Amino acid sequence: MRITLILALMILALTSVTPAIAETTQDALIARIQTLTPAQQEALLLLIAPTTTTSNAEEAIQKTLGSFAEAMESGEIESIMAVHSKQFDHPELGGFDELEAYLSNAIDMGYLEDVEVTTDEAELEFDGKDTVTVYPITMESPFGAVILELTLCNEKGTWKISSSEASGL
Repeated sequence: MRITLILALMILALTSVTPAIAETTQDALIARIQTLTPAQQEALLLLIAPTTTTSNAEEAIQKTLGSFAEAMESGEIESIMAVHSKQFDHPELGGFDELEAYLSNAIDMGYLEDVEVTTDEAELEFDGKDTVTVYPITMESPFGAVILELTLCNEKGTWKISSSEASGL
């Protein structure tokens, strides 16, 4: 199973090479990998795996960002808070409970009515494997526009917003 995954990834990497070179290289690669011990194959797999892990993390982060956008646009406090970490921390606002109170107040005052959140141009910058900064996220409403920078953390496989910064208020 592992050798199949290794071969598939290596062959996939060779698809940008001309067909004749790729075929010869693939044959040589297959022969070489088959001579490796299971421990060597495992080490090779670990070298290749980060690309796959990053891709999966990016998909999960995009899912969280989509949930965040939907929640903000719906104005439902439970949905909004569901994408935030219980460890949320903001230097001026405070923690998770303070964020919930702040956003509930904003909803009650109508600040999130007709809000539109755009994540299309957001770029991900990983800080290790369990933390990522996402910027820019645009949030527009009749009251104006805000550019958000979110920090997300991986909590047992689920990416949650752990802090945020806003400009343009």
